[in-house]
Order: sequence, then C-alpha cells, then structure tokens
Amino acid sequence: KSYLSMVVRENEQVEMVGQKLKRNIENTMCYRFSIYLSKSEVYKGKLEPSGEYQGDNTTPAKLRIWGGDNLGNKVELLAETDMITNSRWLQYNFEFNPKKNHGYLMLEAYYKTPFAFAYNGHILVDNASAIVPFNCVKPLDTLKQPKILKELDKGILKEGQVIKIDKLYF
Repeated sequence: KSYLSMVVRENEQVEMVGQKLKRNIENTMCYRFSIYLSKSEVYKGKLEPSGEYQGDNTTPAKLRIWGGDNLGNKVELLAETDMITNSRWLQYNFEFNPKKNHGYLMLEAYYKTPFAFAYNGHILVDNASAIVPFNCVKPLDTLKQPKILKELDKGILKEGQVIKIDKLYF
C-alpha cells in the first residue's frame, strides 16, 4: 500500500535515500540484495521551493546503490540497474563485493548515462530485502583472466561474454 518514489530533475538534482547499517558491509565478503522497481506511466511534479509546475516526469531513470561512511557521502558505487522502463513491479537482484568497508547504504535515482542534458524522470522503489552476506569467489586478482580474442568471430561469441579490447580508438 506504500512505496518510495525518487526523481531526477532537469536542473541536475537527483533524489537519494540512505540507511545506517546495523553491521558494516565488509570488503572480505560478498552480499546479495533485492528490491522491487517500477515506473509510473503518469508522473507530474512541482519544483520546490517555487511550487512552479515542473511538467512530465515520466522519462525512465535508473537505480544506483552506494556504500558510504555517512549519510550522503557516496564512497563506492556497489551496483546499478539499467533504465527502469517497466510499469509493473519487477524484482531486481544484486550481488556485490565492496572494495571498502561501509556503514551506510544509499539508493539513488539517476539519469541514463552518459547524459548530455539532465531531464525529469523517476523510479518507484518497494520491498527491499535484507542485505545477506555469502562466501564468494576470491578477489579478482586471483581469478583467471579471460582469453583475449584476436578476431571477433560470431561463431564463438556468446551473449553476455566479456571481451578485452586493447587500444580502442574512435
């Protein structure tokens, strides 16, 4: 019966909500977290403090999850979604391994990146899970690095595959 709405504005203001954690999230662990996200098909707003009509806020935004050492101090981007375009509630699942210890977690509505011009948009947030630790793979420096492709062959490429590209010029 209730949910949180967060907006991004054409004057480059974004909304964020944060929480002090009961226990720090630590860089020696991995964590799972889920949240339901949606976007309203109709969303009108006013720009405070003038109360001036702001117009349509229905452009999609995305959710960014930050770790920090106090409210509002975004130290490390832990995860982010693609643009939230769905107008029905969908569960989004995250796994992250922080590089630093954090005592605060912050959720931020943000623009499509990169962006040349800020815009009015929003996301709707509900039913956040607990942040659950789990044992994960060793730090990245101990993982085998993927083989570098010398040529791009459509026959061996797979959706979601990571490809290392050295010296990309454009």
